[in-house]
Amino acid sequence: MASSSLNKNIALLTKLESYIELHQKLNETISGETIGWHIAHSCQVINTITNAIVHSDASKAKPKFKPVYYWVIFTNHIPRGKAKAPTIVIPKKSIT
Repeated sequence: MASSSLNKNIALLTKLESYIELHQKLNETISGETIGWHIAHSCQVINTITNAIVHSDASKAKPKFKPVYYWVIFTNHIPRGKAKAPTIVIPKKSIT
């Protein structure tokens, strides 16, 4: 199972990497930011989550019931404009 997840993550990172050459492209009907900004944001999210996992202590974790979490998991959909990214994962400037 871990190998399968790792292979999926590698495939997704490879796909993300394939968009680097389009880093300056912007489609304002989809987002007000360029593809490069989204690549940088994705990398910051991956690094932040990975760092949190590495430094976490599973014995201190307390489960919390959040209906929104289950709605997102069951529908596999995050409504546009409903989520707000923490400032730590918002790129300061675009990739050039």
